[in-house]
This record gives sequence, C-alpha cells and structure tokens, in this order.
Amino acid sequence: MSEPDLAPTTGRPAPRGTGSESSQPFDPAIDLPLIVGRNLRRLRVRQGYSLERLAKHAGVSRAMLGQIESGKSTPTIGLLWKVATALGVPFASLIAAEDVRGTLLFRRADAKLLSSNQGRFTSRALFPFDGERKVEFYELRLAPLHRENAEAHAAGTRENVVVARGTVEIASGTDRP
Repeated sequence: MSEPDLAPTTGRPAPRGTGSESSQPFDPAIDLPLIVGRNLRRLRVRQGYSLERLAKHAGVSRAMLGQIESGKSTPTIGLLWKVATALGVPFASLIAAEDVRGTLLFRRADAKLLSSNQGRFTSRALFPFDGERKVEFYELRLAPLHRENAEAHAAGTRENVVVARGTVEIASGTDRP
C-alpha cells in the first residue's frame, strides 16, 4: 500500500503572524503552501544545501522542491516527512506559521487537520506549529479495518502510542507484512 496523499483541511482562523500582510484571517488551506515554502528555503539555506543536493538526499525531485519553495505546490505529508528527515529537523518546523513565546491557548478548532483523500486516516497536531521542537503530539484516527503504511522516522525517534478506543495492530521494520 502506498503512502497516503494528505492535504490540509480548513478549520477556524488561527492567529495572524504568518508574514501575510493582508487583513484576512489566517487560513491554513490558503497560507500553508507559502509557509512551507518559506520554511523549506530557510532550513535548506541554513544547512548549506542546494536544491539539487537536498533533492538527492531526500529522494524527491528538484523541480518539486522548487515548486514548494515558491509556494506553487502543496506537498503531501509523505514528501514533507522525507524532506524533514533529510534536513534532520522536526516535521513541524516545515509547517510552523509563527514564533510563539510564553503561554498559548491552543483550541482544537485551530489545529491543522491532515486527512487521506478517502478520509479513512486523519492526523491532528496537538501543539501549535511555532518552530522547531523536540516533542510533537498527534491525534491519529483510523477507520475500522483501515491499513496505513508510513515512511520510517529519523534514526533515534521514539514514538509513544496511546489507543483511546478500539484496538490497533502495529508492525515495523522487518515485521511488516
């Protein structure tokens, strides 16, 4: 089974501070490609990667990376995961909208929700995308009998899974069917 094609869905407007100068509220479906593009370019340049070198290291096309950096393409979650792993940064650093300091109230409706094209798998971030971090929490929902295959995480990544309702079977590495 191939990786899911995930696209952002809109929720309520989140706080401004994304670099967009209009008076319109932040809309993740509209602003996300620009945010991802700006973050990808910043992280790539900071680490001294050319587009060509990062494309080879991440296993994605140079043209796709160029389209993402220019905000002309919204990448899948799988592609972003490959790029984040290649750069050695947390996934959230590619989709962070603003740098927040201090206490922040994070409402469920403001969370970014990613969904497979059939809606049988969803992922909701349980933290604001406010920059690089060492810990991330997600709420994952899978439809009954749904099977989800995902790319491996970066070496040293530790995952904790809490099943709130139902049962789940997890296979990794050579145990995968």
